[in-house]
Amino acid sequence: MFHRSSRGAALAALAITAAVGVSACGSSGSSSSSSSSSSGSSGGRSLTKVSEAGFKVMSMAPIYIAQDRGFFKRNGLDFTFTEISSGKLGVAALISGSAQFVDLGADDVVNLHNQGKNIKFFYNLERPMSMDFVMSDKAMQKQGITTSSPNDAKFRALQGLTIGITAPGAPTDLYPRYYMRSVGADPSKSNFVPVGNGETLTGALRAGRIDGFMLSPPDPYVAQQQGTGKVIIKGDSSLPVFANYDFTSVAVQDSWAKSHPQLVRDYSNAVSQASVWMKANPDAAERLLADNQFKGTDPATLKLSFGLFMDGINTTGQMSSAAVANQVNVLSSLGELRDARGIPMSDLMTTQYDAGS
Repeated sequence: MFHRSSRGAALAALAITAAVGVSACGSSGSSSSSSSSSSGSSGGRSLTKVSEAGFKVMSMAPIYIAQDRGFFKRNGLDFTFTEISSGKLGVAALISGSAQFVDLGADDVVNLHNQGKNIKFFYNLERPMSMDFVMSDKAMQKQGITTSSPNDAKFRALQGLTIGITAPGAPTDLYPRYYMRSVGADPSKSNFVPVGNGETLTGALRAGRIDGFMLSPPDPYVAQQQGTGKVIIKGDSSLPVFANYDFTSVAVQDSWAKSHPQLVRDYSNAVSQASVWMKANPDAAERLLADNQFKGTDPATLKLSFGLFMDGINTTGQMSSAAVANQVNVLSSLGELRDARGIPMSDLMTTQYDAGS
């Protein structure tokens, strides 16, 4: 959460700023308009530098494809993506101006709104919840569950486990707690351990340091393929509320977007075009991801992860007020929102920059 600041988070924010600030368009470090344009061009149009910070998961696939297939360049953008170790660090990158685009949760957007920082969702990458929970075979045996156990039993089985998370307050931390509370279990009886990114979570599970973790593909399925655990909870089918859930949505500073509306539309067009291309060319898209972002991932695991994402991909990117409201309600029940009551949906999201607009 943004309001859970610490010295470590501040240092992480500085690291992000150093990593992506050089390519940031309209950042506080820009001294002239020329500093935000590259020497390249697309159809005679100068390319404008923009950047995004994000966590490396399959949910970001359209962004990776848009970069690798040249959709950003075709839309006039010299685009840079910087990987961060936790999605929560994206808030610092967005607020500092070192990144123009970051995928955030509704808790981030609501809490920033209440601090007078106007951040809005504008592009949805996938509609349902995409995070899945993998549990070690030893923990499954101890808790007396199998992959075919009812979801309620699986939710109760999370109580008492050592659960790996990327960072306190991150989705990896929040959603296992929500599952437990939904069946009357007590999250305080579980041990939530900050471990890091997907690779380190998978390693911690393999080493027996944690009993399980919840993350978007491919990492839960990497752990399953390695024989260290099994995916027992699939987010999109775990609870009815998660079927219509704007889980992976990209946000932008409202003031920056109003000053650069065409750049935001260019981003939307590029990512939408990449998504449509992925639907038409799934095998080629999967190969591209295997060659670049997910090198070393077992081919069968990557295929499964890619297929799961494609089932929920939003090729238009259009936001849904009902889906955002579902996320607000879930996170409010966890106490993660300072006060979401009375905030107009138009303060949290916009369709002003939809692809093709």
